[in-house]
Order: sequence, then C-alpha cells, then structure tokens
Amino acid sequence: MTDDRGGLTAPAALIRARGEQDVSGCVRALRAVHERDGYPSVWPADPGRWVTSAGNDAAAWVAVDSRGAVRGHVAVLTGVSDAALAALARCPAARLMSVARLFVDPAGRGHATGAALLAAAVGYARGRSLQPVLEVAGTGTAARRLYDRLGWTCVGTRRATWTDADGRHPTLYLYALPSGQRPAY
Repeated sequence: MTDDRGGLTAPAALIRARGEQDVSGCVRALRAVHERDGYPSVWPADPGRWVTSAGNDAAAWVAVDSRGAVRGHVAVLTGVSDAALAALARCPAARLMSVARLFVDPAGRGHATGAALLAAAVGYARGRSLQPVLEVAGTGTAARRLYDRLGWTCVGTRRATWTDADGRHPTLYLYALPSGQRPAY
C-alpha cells in the first residue's frame, strides 16, 4: 500500500468482518467523521441503523486499531437496481455491487486504512464477479482523490435524491473500478 505521499506503508489497523459488537464503535467513529468532515451531511436519527444500512448490506468490514477501537468501516450492497449506473459502468445491473458507508475516523487516518477497507470490498466483488461502484458527494474531495489515486474511474454525475443539511440536492460523482483492473492498493 502507499501513503498520501506515494511512499510504502502498512495499515495501522486490522481489517475484519463487522460484527454486532462493532456497531457502537462505528457510531463513535462516524460521529468524529461527521464533526470534522460533514459526512454524512445530515446526522441520522438512528446512526447504528444507518451504519448497518438498515440490515441491507451484503457484507461489511471494520478497521480496528491495536487496542480494538473501531477506526473505519465499509459495507457493500448487492442487488443494486440502477440501470443508469449500470450503463455508465458498462455492465448488467444484476452485476452491480455498491460500496457504501465508507469512513475512517480522523484518529485513524494516514495509515492507508481507507485503501485497506476498499480492498476488502473489491475483493468481495471480484470473488463474486460483481462490478464495484460507488457514489460520493461533490463535497467529498478527499474521498474523490482517494478513489482517483486507487484507479477508480469517475463515470458520471447526477443529483442526489436526498437533501443535505442546507436542504439542497448535492451533485454525486459516480465511480466504477474498471473490470479486470487491479486496484492500486
């Protein structure tokens, strides 16, 4: 893996499947991300349910530090019914797998944790012949730089169906990892 400056680094966190016992730690990490970066743009009424995608995620992973504290999270959703995104990603809609709820606690950044979480999601997709895709709000410039650096391709934009804290529908950037491409993890 590489750090933000292109140097080699090892993740400071262990990546493992998310368990029920991890949800409260995920919410603590998400709160720190929300306060620093504004993600999610509107704090959810039930953040634990939001983290677990209301139970609709196919798989999810956490990054934990040496003390067992949750430092990051990612989930994947299958059965994504999005014909427009499928057309942009150039694959059948049935093969789409959405990367969702990716965040890294500010206290866990700088150690390739986000890249390691993405690698878990991509490995899941590749093992099932699925096409990984994701959406990121236009305000997520650091996230977009990460996706670009790791070889994801922005395939288009669209307006969100949800509103941000200001009541606006933000622009979403749609990303796909080209089929057969090995990400730069």
